[in-house]
Amino acid sequence: MTTRFLRGAWPAVQMALWMLVVAVAVLLALPRFTSIDILIVRGGSMEPAIHLGSIEVVNRNDRTPVVGAVGVFQDQGGGLVSHRIVAVDAGLIQTKGDANAAPDLTPRSPDSMVGTVLFSIPYLGYILHVLELPLVFFLLLLLTGGVIVAGEVRAIMREVRKLRSARREAASNEPGDA
Repeated sequence: MTTRFLRGAWPAVQMALWMLVVAVAVLLALPRFTSIDILIVRGGSMEPAIHLGSIEVVNRNDRTPVVGAVGVFQDQGGGLVSHRIVAVDAGLIQTKGDANAAPDLTPRSPDSMVGTVLFSIPYLGYILHVLELPLVFFLLLLLTGGVIVAGEVRAIMREVRKLRSARREAASNEPGDA
């Protein structure tokens, strides 16, 4: 019973691993070939709208400040900050984190706007953060590749056994030399 279950589950495991590899490849390639960027949220200033550990999908081409939208801005220290745009006055953008009581002390220049947040996916950033670690990424590739290769080796061995069995059967059905 267990062996039968494992045989039936094996293709599903392979498919899931293939889908994982493709999803990671798409997430890694998306920022290189499109104006979309994937950012990991490392602070809680936008709670509850955007959770700590989420990923944000950001459109880098949309740098027009719109009141109510969540913009991504280059901070003075070089980091990125995602805050809601609460006002645009005299060419300066006033921002505020949803979890913060007051707007940011310093208005931002339009040049510091990197893009606009399209949507966020809660908690996926934790997984991507772990995958950024070289050892974890290598182990995932090794595991995924190993399972896929093992599945293909099993399929090849099954075909070889079938061919051998067919040859033996054909040889036993041939009339003897006697």
